[in-house]
Amino acid sequence: MAEPIDPATTGTEVEAVTGDSAPTQAASSLSKIYFINQGDKEGQLVKVVVGDPVNGYSSLETFVAQFTIYDAVNNLFLIGPGGDLFCLQVKNVAREPVNGPLVELYRMMAYGGYQILENLTNTAFDAGIYGDGTFRVDGGDIYWIRTKSTGTGKIEVHRAGSIDFRGFNMHQPASLPELESGNGAWDIHAGDLYFIKYRNTKDAHIEVHRLDLKSLYQNETVYQSTFDVRDGDNGTWAIGANADLYFIKTKNPDAGTVEVHIATAESGYTNVLHYPTGFKESDVPLGNFCVY
Repeated sequence: MAEPIDPATTGTEVEAVTGDSAPTQAASSLSKIYFINQGDKEGQLVKVVVGDPVNGYSSLETFVAQFTIYDAVNNLFLIGPGGDLFCLQVKNVAREPVNGPLVELYRMMAYGGYQILENLTNTAFDAGIYGDGTFRVDGGDIYWIRTKSTGTGKIEVHRAGSIDFRGFNMHQPASLPELESGNGAWDIHAGDLYFIKYRNTKDAHIEVHRLDLKSLYQNETVYQSTFDVRDGDNGTWAIGANADLYFIKTKNPDAGTVEVHIATAESGYTNVLHYPTGFKESDVPLGNFCVY
């Protein structure tokens, strides 16, 4: 991986790589893009639409999951290993006598075309405060990155293990202050915490802050990407395979359809792959994108 920038400096200007000058990278090493459509009233069921890097995200495969669009108002949908659909019910959950309302997990397996439902019931997470953070799935575990009202003044990482999700195996404050909560997007990859900062950066470029699990999120490495901060609110930001940075551009795309731009971790997020996709810009308000 390229040398990171010093967090105490502004770094140097780097030109974006576009068109034919973009680096080559095997499509098989890239992540799939998933759109969980929760608002298509045809059939009234949630749909999982999958874009594969092998065809440049241009040809899409659609699966009908066994959740109704009316279920969706109470749920968060995420993608986990193998493309499995994780449904976290965060609203209107039953209140337990001792622990209060707990987030409920329902998982549908990709290998069954999202027809096989595992009812995994309660998790360890408090449904009453789910809005104070961001849920992510990594390696089959569920992470809640708490960014508000932490009590420690720091961003916190809480993890429930994949054995049954009913017990925590991590409560860890990171070195980043809670004041950063609204300055970008948060993700987990290979256990490491990533902060994709697109507000209040040192210059006009989006930054990637990586806090490694090995240090219990105390060691921070900062990279300056070639993405412009003006694109910060124009789509979805996520960390995918190889720790690459994915920008799914859903607003004002030049191609007229949703675009995928991938800044490679190997280049220190300075080399970018560009793909127009088969996802429709008009569908964007109906669901959410995931990278896995």
